Amino acid sequence: MRVKQEIKQEVEEDVFVVFEDTPMSRAANRQAATSNTENGSMDQSLPIEDRHPAPIVDLDHQLAARNRDKIHTTHLSYKDFVGQPSKIGSRPWISGFKDGEPVHMDQQKFCQTLEDGTNLFSVPQVPTLVKRIKGLNMKIPLNLGFPSLHEYLQSQEHADVTVIDSFKQKALSKKMKISEVINRFKTPAHERDICINILSNEESGSGTKFDKEFRPPRLVEESLEKRLERVLIRKKDRVEEELEDELITEQRKEELTEQKKRIEQQMNTFPKYLKFVIVSMGGSFTKVHIDFSASSVFYHVFKGTKIFYLAQPTEENIKIYKEYETSVKTKKKWIVEAMENQWERLVIKAGMTAIIPSGYIHAVYTPEDSIVVGGNFLMEDQIARQFELSRVEEKMLEKGMLDYGSLYKEFNNVMFSYTENILFEKLANLQENPVDDIEELKEQTSAMMNNLSKSDLATWYSEEEQKQIIEKLKQLIPVEWVPVEKIPEAEVPVAIPMAPVEAEEPEAVPELNLMRTRHQRACKRAAGTSQIPIKRRRRNN
Repeated sequence: MRVKQEIKQEVEEDVFVVFEDTPMSRAANRQAATSNTENGSMDQSLPIEDRHPAPIVDLDHQLAARNRDKIHTTHLSYKDFVGQPSKIGSRPWISGFKDGEPVHMDQQKFCQTLEDGTNLFSVPQVPTLVKRIKGLNMKIPLNLGFPSLHEYLQSQEHADVTVIDSFKQKALSKKMKISEVINRFKTPAHERDICINILSNEESGSGTKFDKEFRPPRLVEESLEKRLERVLIRKKDRVEEELEDELITEQRKEELTEQKKRIEQQMNTFPKYLKFVIVSMGGSFTKVHIDFSASSVFYHVFKGTKIFYLAQPTEENIKIYKEYETSVKTKKKWIVEAMENQWERLVIKAGMTAIIPSGYIHAVYTPEDSIVVGGNFLMEDQIARQFELSRVEEKMLEKGMLDYGSLYKEFNNVMFSYTENILFEKLANLQENPVDDIEELKEQTSAMMNNLSKSDLATWYSEEEQKQIIEKLKQLIPVEWVPVEKIPEAEVPVAIPMAPVEAEEPEAVPELNLMRTRHQRACKRAAGTSQIPIKRRRRNN
């Protein structure tokens, strides 16, 4: 769902692809073996034990033995397979890839499959394939397809869509009308001059038939955005109710009017990422990526098939991914090779739904014309990871390696608003209204203190307002969680220890009022409650 701007220095290199034992790969092997033998040279793509000149006696026998040793797969560089280097996703690259599509990745490592969504109430910890929509509480238009696409997506205000030519891995200079998109799909595959891949068409609030008839699965209701949206709606209702009171003072009326204006501004520009309609031609390939801001994803296939290649967001994999994404080298190892043994293949057929948790690295191949609906959303228990990837994307934006449309544009706004409207209330009322999971609240608070900082992208708040929110968060952190002297400066977020640290009394504390306030609150709490033991919750990657 993310559309990257094509980097000027596109990688043109030999890439590592794992191909099945197909007629094409056998022919390529036979040709390479013949050429190497005739020239008296050794095939450097073979294991060391196979690197010796051999007479051409029985090539089929040699190839069969070699393939048995490699578990029915043949490792070839892209140049060896196609005959010339090319860009990932291009027509010749796809021609080779589809013939050797790596089905050996089917061995289940970390994904899971469910028959339906009856017991799926929240985002699972691992990528999950749901075979039937029963229990997901997702409303879908049953007759959506290529013949009816125009009917569902066309409206007076919403007529054109951004189209990516997958063979070139970049968007066309001009948007395309839905009617033209449909006509292009009527063209036989071998006659198509471009490979259409529509990834950024979001229908929320568009007024289209699809917008009116589609409802995301219920697990989305547990997202950070939905929780925030519900709080804003309640606050607006309370403000409007108080404004109707004839006894309020003019000063109070002005304050409430300003509050209402702020809430409405946020609601009017609230993130809309839950109704993407993805329309792809067979042969489309989306390069390895993590969805913007490490958002979680639901992905329902209406027509066709999609194949995901997924890798877990382990510390090492994320490190490789970030280095790969931010590197400007013209020659670099393809990330699929760098993470060779990390991938799992997930096939999503028509009628199936996939749920991909935060941070999973993946590429997507479309073997046949397909229509998909998907949505991106944030989760409260993934704040740290979502910040981490957002900061990487912002750096890439600064370097011109990513366009603004590829970002979760409201990410910083949402994080400040969540802190102000939800996190503050949780912390302020902690003693009167204890939370169910104290460890989770500590992690959320830590993630915010480590990462929340003034940003030009946080347009819902002025620079001074952002600073005030950060300072208030410092004041509300329970003193037994984090010593005062360990609280970072607002301008330079640093790591916060989650366990209490035995430390000597600081010689000088720059914020005396803050210290006094926190000390008084700590004494008050000590009278009625014991210190809470602090443990860091393990994450299941």
